[in-house]
Amino acid sequence: MSRACSEIRDVINYDIVDEQMVQDGSLSRYRVLVIWEGLVWEKATLVKIKQWLEAGGVIATYDFGKMETVDGDKSFYQDLFGYAAKLQ
Repeated sequence: MSRACSEIRDVINYDIVDEQMVQDGSLSRYRVLVIWEGLVWEKATLVKIKQWLEAGGVIATYDFGKMETVDGDKSFYQDLFGYAAKLQ
């Protein structure tokens, strides 16, 4: 991941945000959220991301697995990625 982050820095400028920053509202400063990895998330973080998306934010990611909450809830992934979420 560090190599990819280093190489892409030559092409675009970006910031790295963590879950606490998302929960504190940091996404309001951004138009696009690129998710590199992360299968297990705090529910509060996923709620903030969903609210940000509903307000016009954009997620860019690849299929690294189905995201879920610490409690095992995968409904967020289903809501975001619909058809892909149904694939095995």
